[in-house]
Amino acid sequence: MQQLISYVSAASTLGVVKDYANVKSEEFPTLMRGVATELVLRLFANSDGLSPYPLDKLQSVAAWQWIIDKDWSAATAPLLTADNSLISVRSVTESIDSDEILFTEVRIPLSQTNTERLASELDGKEVLDNLAGQLLGCDINGSPVFVLQLKGISIRNRLDSAGTPQPVKSEYLTETQVRALLKNIEFGNISAANIKVLDDAGLFNSDNIELVLHELGTDMININNTLAGVNSLLAAAAESIEEL
Repeated sequence: MQQLISYVSAASTLGVVKDYANVKSEEFPTLMRGVATELVLRLFANSDGLSPYPLDKLQSVAAWQWIIDKDWSAATAPLLTADNSLISVRSVTESIDSDEILFTEVRIPLSQTNTERLASELDGKEVLDNLAGQLLGCDINGSPVFVLQLKGISIRNRLDSAGTPQPVKSEYLTETQVRALLKNIEFGNISAANIKVLDDAGLFNSDNIELVLHELGTDMININNTLAGVNSLLAAAAESIEEL
């Protein structure tokens, strides 16, 4: 997996890509279609200076989401979405020009960078540029507690075949919220009320319900993604939760 490191001032929700010293503005590293990539964001707390983004401010994040897109419409699937469950955060000390510098580092794996939508947008083109990326963190209640957007991202096309394009993963905010709730299961905090709130908000899909039932140890053979099927599964999930 190719690794692309960038240094980002996270002083506001619209991040600025900088050099390692947080002095000069830089361009975000260019991604390549069809090449699995790990994005490494090293976050600064301020618009200048070497203070790392406080790690304790990210401790409440139970689930992460990273997407790259060209429009600002929730009605369309993103061009790329990360392996969100594998996003990780850590402190790392790097030796640069004989200096030992402490960074807060977010690692974002993108195993699928040849999606159907990206392939369509890049068809016959050398590059897609002026794209936007968004890193979103939700707490155990599924509420956003951290957001960082980056602009000016580019994805280059391949001269050879990148293989068969794949559908964009079903990784939207709804799944991020569900994975955050699964953290609650680990701590024994989830309740049937959590399920009902998400259902009323229309945030559950069959994949999410299957994931919840799997975590609860409930056996489910088939998923019928109809209103009746969803209601039935929600009821089963609620009963299973109440038995915990």
